Amino acid sequence: MTVRPAETGLTYYRRFTIRPSAGALEAHMQDFCHHVRVLLTHEDGRILTATAEGLRLPWNTCPLGVAGVSRISGMTVADAQDLAKWPGGRTANCVHATDLTLVALAHLHDRESFTYNISVTPAMGRVRTARIDRDGELLLEWSVEGTLLTHPERFAGSRLSRAEFTQWSAELSPAEREAATVLRRACHIAPSREINLDTMRVAADSIGADASCHTLQAGVIERARRNVGTSRPELTDADQG
Repeated sequence: MTVRPAETGLTYYRRFTIRPSAGALEAHMQDFCHHVRVLLTHEDGRILTATAEGLRLPWNTCPLGVAGVSRISGMTVADAQDLAKWPGGRTANCVHATDLTLVALAHLHDRESFTYNISVTPAMGRVRTARIDRDGELLLEWSVEGTLLTHPERFAGSRLSRAEFTQWSAELSPAEREAATVLRRACHIAPSREINLDTMRVAADSIGADASCHTLQAGVIERARRNVGTSRPELTDADQG
């Protein structure tokens, strides 16, 4: 299967693949700019080992942030599910690796693998449609204008800014909150689909420092060099690793 851009404008795609097994879990996150893999082992409510690897990463400093997942080794699962308790905070970690790990932690005891497929179209439009399905079953579809949700009616008037999203999403069921959290991140990162990162020398050429992750902090963003040729216009099954 190949996921192709929409016929008019570009569509941003993201995919989460969760593969649980006895005492372990493998998870992948893929999009235009990234492919991150997380491996967890666990026993009696505790994380025994946690490792993460960037199979495709946009900047040469990203592996240090991805490797931050290893710091949850030895933590209880309950503590690891609280990002505020992760050693080092946001600037010691890759935001995409932490997003993937938090989803993985919620499914350690699942028996079946599953995939979230996410799309945002047009990727850089002010008015966009954002969708997430699980193994082909639609979970959420939003109409988004800037950061404002305008459809469906039950979400209309809600915003995707962090503080507001945290407040209203707390009222959702755990499963729907997880889907909404994954979809919100996709809305935030979707404009990257329209950017040719290979024309940039360092991360500071693409965005200002905002301390949202290891690479995008002052002192790192200016020296984070581009990993040329790592973007994927399409996601295919062969790219899952």
